[in-house]
Amino acid sequence: MPAGSNRPSYLPDTGETADLIRRFDWSATTLGPIEHWSSTVRTTVATMLRSPVAIATLWGKDGVMIYNDAYRVVAGKRHPALLGAKLREGWPEAFEFNDNVMNMAMAGRTLSYKDQEFTLFRNGLPEDMWLDLDYSPVVDDEGVTVGVFAIVRDTSERVKAAKQLQELNEDLERQVLERVIEQGTSWNINPDMLAVVSMDGRFLATNPAWGKTLGYSAHEMRGFLYTDLLHPDDIADAKAALDTLVGGEAVVEVENRYRTKDGVHRWFSWVCVPDNGKIYCIIRDVTDEKTALAERDQLWRLSQDMLARADYGGEMSAANPAWTAVLGWTEHELLTNPYADIIHPDDVPHTTAALSKMSVTGQPTRFENRILTKNGVWTPIDWTVSPEADNVNFIAVGRDLSEYKAREAELADAQEQLRQAQKIEAIGQLTGGLAHDFNNILAGISGSLEMMSTRLSQGRIGELDRYLVGASGATKRAAALTQRLLAFSRRQTLDPKPTNLNSLVHGMLELVHRSIGPSIEVETDAADGLWTTFVDAGQLENALLNLCINARDAMPEGGKITIETENLWLDERLAKERGLKAGPYVSLCVRDTGTGMSHEVMSRAFDPFYTTKPIGQGTGLGLSMVHGFAGQSNGAVHIESEIGRGTTIAIYLPRHGTDLPVEDSHGNPQSLSPQSSGRETILVVDDEPLVRMIAAEQLQELGYTVLEADDGRSALEILNSDHQIDLLVTDVGLPNGINGRQLAEAARVSRPELAVLFITGYAESAVLNHGDLHHGMHVLTKPFQMDVFAEKIKHLSVLAHKGWPDNLSLP
Repeated sequence: MPAGSNRPSYLPDTGETADLIRRFDWSATTLGPIEHWSSTVRTTVATMLRSPVAIATLWGKDGVMIYNDAYRVVAGKRHPALLGAKLREGWPEAFEFNDNVMNMAMAGRTLSYKDQEFTLFRNGLPEDMWLDLDYSPVVDDEGVTVGVFAIVRDTSERVKAAKQLQELNEDLERQVLERVIEQGTSWNINPDMLAVVSMDGRFLATNPAWGKTLGYSAHEMRGFLYTDLLHPDDIADAKAALDTLVGGEAVVEVENRYRTKDGVHRWFSWVCVPDNGKIYCIIRDVTDEKTALAERDQLWRLSQDMLARADYGGEMSAANPAWTAVLGWTEHELLTNPYADIIHPDDVPHTTAALSKMSVTGQPTRFENRILTKNGVWTPIDWTVSPEADNVNFIAVGRDLSEYKAREAELADAQEQLRQAQKIEAIGQLTGGLAHDFNNILAGISGSLEMMSTRLSQGRIGELDRYLVGASGATKRAAALTQRLLAFSRRQTLDPKPTNLNSLVHGMLELVHRSIGPSIEVETDAADGLWTTFVDAGQLENALLNLCINARDAMPEGGKITIETENLWLDERLAKERGLKAGPYVSLCVRDTGTGMSHEVMSRAFDPFYTTKPIGQGTGLGLSMVHGFAGQSNGAVHIESEIGRGTTIAIYLPRHGTDLPVEDSHGNPQSLSPQSSGRETILVVDDEPLVRMIAAEQLQELGYTVLEADDGRSALEILNSDHQIDLLVTDVGLPNGINGRQLAEAARVSRPELAVLFITGYAESAVLNHGDLHHGMHVLTKPFQMDVFAEKIKHLSVLAHKGWPDNLSLP
């Protein structure tokens, strides 16, 4: 922020360092412009600037320095040049020490040094200094360490005095005080307060440091009783300490509060030794330390996150009030029981594993588990844990994820409701399109039947053929539409066999050329050594033809279609994008040079009855049929397209074992006469009387003996009788408790070699468990042409007498 700009609200209104921070060009540092600082940086800097303790914050791996007014004393003449400087460059004489501090603290470690000795050139000349240093990592909202918070206390004078004391004999404190008093220079310049007190608690002598700290001169202090300036709440403890001294024992680090001349109380820490009727004291002002500790305690108390100190052995030594607010447990309950007792049993292994790993690496860790509340509810908690330097304890910060998880659940529920709404919309589209197409087909059939009735009544029999052809054509269109609907819903009855896509594409080329016309060039790119796939070859041919026709329609001015096959191994990422499992696949791609699709069109391309073609030129079921067929074959369809650059549609099908015979989709079995030899008996089972009647009459016309049943139970009675039965033809969806599959399996108990043909009017692949049918069991989908039905019956009848070969393929 340039000079003269408004002061950010988080900076104090006064203070030299705050002004320097405001005017400093931070854009030249890794922190960037001050107006772009993160909330973590702003909050930390604001707290630091308002503290009376010398504090420096060190940002990023370089340790860019920002410090407060109290730190200026430590910086000496290097202030203000240190502001914004990199720590290692700012204090080159302490490079190795600071380099270790930054590496450890940025890794999440807390560090503490007591009376650390340095030789610094802060005022141009070498100067021995001793400092108390506390370093803590600064963590952002994501749990990432972004800086270091350093509290600095100059203990040089105290250390020097202590060193002088250490040179004396066991009566250390008394001799040092005598020496200090005798050497007026040390007495006068010592930053710690020195005093001589009588046995009744009256001040006899004080050094100048008292005046600097309390505002009272040595003359004013002489004659004060120790209780005159003492805080009332501390008098009792001070009297107890005086009694100890009078008894001849020293007191160490006794703390109390003394009132300054301005009426403010400051915290003092006393070391006192009695000798020859007098008490010799060294007093250190610890107000700033107390303030910093109080601020830390306040954060501990007020934090809504659960804070704790615990050890790797399973015990907690400290827990803040947030534990009680979130979980209900009291501090006493938490500190007197193993913390594993309130971790969900399923989460204990990964929790202990994370802590064990942290104890080895010394690096902070993060994990989630469930903690038991006092009222018996398992609450999800996100933990950020940092080890202490002693390798015994660690600090843990836990955040309640209950609201976050609830929002996640609400979002998932909303998404599910949206999916249901989309399903309802699709059903509406499907119903409308289905009604429209079937009304047209039924109108053709009913009209043809009515005209046939009229011509018969008129005796005009010669005109019946065209109405028969019309009704038959309408029936075939209805069957094709049904197959497309079943494919879209993935409920189509498929007849998969080992298939080589290169052979299938080669066999389809002539039909593709005839379907797309001369203005479109067709090119194939067949992969060498193509794997086999297990698929319904006829349905795949329909899918390929659909894709080529769509490609043709996308190139009204002509263009090029490329049909490609390829072996692919999809890894976890790519397979997930395609909605598949990782593994080997065979792909069949149709690529065109047409108009391409927009993102909106691609997103709806597989919707039923969605089409961009003019009315009457497309049902909108082509791609949805391809999508449903691929999904039912354990594969997937993927579209890539760009406006003006063309479209590529790829069908992915799982690889199948190459040691199985490959289906030749264009092989023509030797034609057999459908006529019966006159010796075969067929049992026809169907609950639809008209279907059963037509099938029976067709078979009787061919010379077969036909038995009929309208449900599974009556059919089973016939099968359990002595009747000769060579072939069972049964619907799958039979009434009265026995379906077609159950009937066939029951029949095989007494007739193990009985041939079975399932005829089904809708997709019952779940009932048939297709792909795992027993030998001699096959499927024919309604509606079917009677010549196809007759040919299927003949093949099954012949094979039933010859015995069933393995891997039988029927037309």
